[in-house]
Amino acid sequence: SFALVVVNRKYRLILTCFNRQGVDFNIMSAAAVVNIVGNVLLIPRMGVAGAALASVISETCILVIGYSATRFLVGHVPFWRHIVRPLLCAAAMAAVIVLTPGVHVVLRIVLAGGLYVLLLFALRVVSFEEVRVLLASWRRIEAAPE
Repeated sequence: SFALVVVNRKYRLILTCFNRQGVDFNIMSAAAVVNIVGNVLLIPRMGVAGAALASVISETCILVIGYSATRFLVGHVPFWRHIVRPLLCAAAMAAVIVLTPGVHVVLRIVLAGGLYVLLLFALRVVSFEEVRVLLASWRRIEAAPE
């Protein structure tokens, strides 16, 4: 789901930059409804995996609708260039989860999450500079007087 959030953010920001916040709001509202319905239907049957699947489905809706709206309202914005590497990271993480059913769930999560983060950096989806800037921003927010 995180890979989709990363890509979705680009299209959401483009809509905002072109003063289409209302369109973004409608997309996010529709995705929230999809997520709630997905949770109601999937959690009783699948537990935490159902919640995760509902999140992936709602983020996919955001991506498809957001890309379509951006293309219609603004013009073509490259899609595949921004999604292939995050999807490879997510696929590797999913493979670890699927291929290790006998391993304790906490260890599976640690292994899958660790591989995901490693690949995010190795494939240059995220840079150390971006992490440094993010951490510096958080420190400034925490240090700011209220």
